[in-house]
Amino acid sequence: MRFIIFIITLVFVSMIYAQQQRPSGPQQPAPKPQQKQPVSKQQKLQMAIATVADAKSIGSNEGVEMFLLTMRLEKLAAGSSLPSEFIAMCPTKDKKSGIMAPLGKDYFTPNIGDRVFVMLSGNGGDLFAYTPVNPR
Repeated sequence: MRFIIFIITLVFVSMIYAQQQRPSGPQQPAPKPQQKQPVSKQQKLQMAIATVADAKSIGSNEGVEMFLLTMRLEKLAAGSSLPSEFIAMCPTKDKKSGIMAPLGKDYFTPNIGDRVFVMLSGNGGDLFAYTPVNPR
């Protein structure tokens, strides 16, 4: 008998707890994460070897910190067109926030003075590759 009363009490308490955990009011659907838009055929990737001149943090969200990189052009790949100094958006993992960055994305670690091979969508666009190269 005590066991049955214990089970009924346990069920009753769990129902009350479940009602308290439900948010009041209408529920909003969870926002969908923003996906990188694929580069269209008309907007081809620009490739270059450049040096990082400046890196400014422009904010962080959900474990990702965005940097605005100012880069000085050294060599330009055939068919690419970039000014001698250009800007690129660079995502990095935000270690200060303690939030794990989403998987399945590319993150880079820019340092001022790095000589790198970059692929980007254009001046002011997103970085798709950031590969350090030898200083020669």
